[in-house]
Amino acid sequence: WHLLSSMRVAMLIMLAIAILGVAGSLLMQMPSDIVGNAEQEKLWVDSVRPRFGGWTDILRVLGLFNVFNSILFRLLAAALTISLIACSIPRIPGIIRTARSPRVDVGPAFFEHAPQHEAIVSRRSADEVREVVEGLFRSRRYRTLSMDDGTVHVYADRFRWAPLAGLVGHLAIVVIMLGAIVGGMFGYRNPEFMVTEGETLPAL
Repeated sequence: WHLLSSMRVAMLIMLAIAILGVAGSLLMQMPSDIVGNAEQEKLWVDSVRPRFGGWTDILRVLGLFNVFNSILFRLLAAALTISLIACSIPRIPGIIRTARSPRVDVGPAFFEHAPQHEAIVSRRSADEVREVVEGLFRSRRYRTLSMDDGTVHVYADRFRWAPLAGLVGHLAIVVIMLGAIVGGMFGYRNPEFMVTEGETLPAL
C-alpha cells in the first residue's frame, strides 16, 4: 500500500504508460481481427519483417505490435488506477479537516519558513488590529477564524473546498482508466466496418 501510494511510483507508472503509448503510435499495430489466430498472426509478422528486420521477433515478444491490448499495458493501467486510489484516499481526511476546522494557532517557525511573510508594527491594540484584518478579508469574501491564547491568531482562506478538485481529477482519471481496461477486454469490435474520408455507410 505504501509503495502504491507513493507519488514517485505513480510518476514512474505514468512514464512507462507514456512510453508504451508512443511505441503503439509509431509502430505498426496488428489488426484486432487476427489477434489470437496463431496462423494469421504469423503471416502478419512475416509481412512486416522486411521493415523491422532482426527486431521483428523482439518487438513481437515484447507485445509492441499489439501494445494497447498487451498484458503489460493492462497491468500498468491497473497499477496506475490502484496507485491513484491509494494516493487519494489518505488525503481525503486531511482536506476535509482543513476545510472544516483548519489550525489557527501556528508557531513563529511557520512564518519564518514561509516563502512569503512580512512583519509590521502597529500602535493599535490586538483586538483593534484583529477587527481591521478580519474586516478586510471578509470584504474580499474570505472566511476568517481567530483565537486568542495570549497571542491573537487570525486565519483566512477562500474556496476552502477547492482542494477537493484534485481528488475529483484523480477520480476522473480512474474512471477513464477503468473504462479503457473494461473496453479493451470486453468492448464491442467490428473490424469490417471501415469508413474512409468522404464515404458514408448505413449505421449497424
